[in-house]
Amino acid sequence: MVIFSFAMSMSAQKKELSAARQNIKNGAKLEEAEASMRKLLTDTANIGNTHIWLTLFSSIKKQYDQGNEKLYLKQPYDTAKLFVACRKMFEVLEDFDSIDMRPDAKGLVRPKHRVRHASLLASYRSNLYSGGGFFVKKANYKDALSMYKTYIGCASHPLFSSYNYSATDKNLPEAAYWALFCSYKQNDLKSMLEYKSLAEQDSTHHAYVLQYLAEAYRALGDTAKYLSSITEGYDLYPAFPYFFPRITEYYIEHNEFEKARSIVNFAMLLDSTNIYYRFVKSTVLLHMKEYSEAIDICDAIIEEDKDIYDAYLNAGLCYFNQAQECEQDRSSIKKNREKIQALYRQSLPYFERYRTLVPENKAKWAFPLYTIYLNLNMGPEFEEMEKILKE
Repeated sequence: MVIFSFAMSMSAQKKELSAARQNIKNGAKLEEAEASMRKLLTDTANIGNTHIWLTLFSSIKKQYDQGNEKLYLKQPYDTAKLFVACRKMFEVLEDFDSIDMRPDAKGLVRPKHRVRHASLLASYRSNLYSGGGFFVKKANYKDALSMYKTYIGCASHPLFSSYNYSATDKNLPEAAYWALFCSYKQNDLKSMLEYKSLAEQDSTHHAYVLQYLAEAYRALGDTAKYLSSITEGYDLYPAFPYFFPRITEYYIEHNEFEKARSIVNFAMLLDSTNIYYRFVKSTVLLHMKEYSEAIDICDAIIEEDKDIYDAYLNAGLCYFNQAQECEQDRSSIKKNREKIQALYRQSLPYFERYRTLVPENKAKWAFPLYTIYLNLNMGPEFEEMEKILKE
């Protein structure tokens, strides 16, 4: 019974192979032929069957050739299917190569197909790179990553050892950048780190590599590597828009104001007229309680552009914080009453203008205005603010 069952199985296998080959020859039912061969390979007894592997490859290559011909003739065809077929050609022959490399009965490793298969695939390899770009433009980052992974993987796969792609392929670093980018878009932090070293060799996109790595490290909670990435990024690319706000934000949040000021001063050497750099400097000075200089900067910014709302906030806080600090000195609060009220009066127009520009930012203007109105005995305004705070 076992022998009979085995014979039946072999007969069925031959029929499937024969049917698949006929479909390939006719250029029909190619996806069906592919599925049939893949099903046969799920049986571990068939893993070493060269005929099944090569028929599977032929079914995919025929799909590729048909698609390529239709595109050449400008006939309707899904370009994505062409690139996917190209990738599958590589995947199948790379997997088959491990079968082809198995030692023979004498223990010798003598692959019969490697040279021919490597040469065949080498002529299609550039399409993997193009396919990655195609899928990136479509925002299909999953398939794009698969294309770039396959492209880059050729450099280390034994099948292509004679081509020495690691040394000869100048596109590898850029492919690694795009693989890292696609991983970033999918929040695939593991893949990002996998391509880090190679992507960092891409001088064209190096600043972006550091940006995406910084984002990955921050998401992972690795503060040391996050800081290292934004520091390196700012040192190498001080004008790149990502690094300056993050590194100054980091130092301000960690109360390292001297470091933040150093960063700002360097940025202003590059562009002393940059309003954003000057605003950040005012923020640093506000935290350092160097109020007079911070106010001067804010007033100068407002003079240039009256709609930069955060400049009003910083200037208002400079006066407001001074008033609050005077009030904390309980021993001389009576003596300083006029000074305190003067500071609140100076703070008032800035906060009112800030409220007008960003009425939704109640968390930033409501309490200061409440305090100012209370100290300046502005009854109706105080009552309005009290209602807002209760809300």
